[in-house]
Amino acid sequence: MNNLFSALTLAPVLRGFIAMLISGAAFPLCGVMVLRLNLIPMRYMLMHGVILGGAISLALSLPLMPVTVAVNLILVFVLLALSKDDTQGFGVGSAAAMAVSMALASLIIHKAGVTANNTLNLLWGSPFALKTSDLMLLGAISILLAVYVIVNMRTILAIFYNREVAQSLGIHVRFHYVVMVILIALVIAVAMKYSVRF
Repeated sequence: MNNLFSALTLAPVLRGFIAMLISGAAFPLCGVMVLRLNLIPMRYMLMHGVILGGAISLALSLPLMPVTVAVNLILVFVLLALSKDDTQGFGVGSAAAMAVSMALASLIIHKAGVTANNTLNLLWGSPFALKTSDLMLLGAISILLAVYVIVNMRTILAIFYNREVAQSLGIHVRFHYVVMVILIALVIAVAMKYSVRF
């Protein structure tokens, strides 16, 4: 036990521990959304979107997090624009987007001379690389997610129960669906960079 407390006196270990607590407390809320909205295939698409964002970031020497978030949001907005019926999730569309994302990432990695190993190391690096700004980003997204869920708990539960019933109650189902999908995209982009390391 003393070893644990002495390890937490080291700043990088403490930052990693705090990041794990923050993400562990809030990010599972998005897991519930993924399951209840039948968005499991979209989760894999977003994970591959992060790899594409990492490849673009390395190839163009851009900051990783804004690029990966932008790529994931673009993928989500394209799927939302193309989907006529989102009651069954994005199934085929997200599978196609996942394949295209991975193909583009491979092409960029090959053409730009970026090694795949560098891309993966950038995405799943060491917890010792966490900075205070990373903790602030994790905290901001976690607070945003928690506030949205707390403020809209009854609405979210109605949508999870039955979308048609929620619609008949005057709930703006499509708006909340889009908000939840965007939150999922943000959380996955951030979690791939920070949370999965632990």
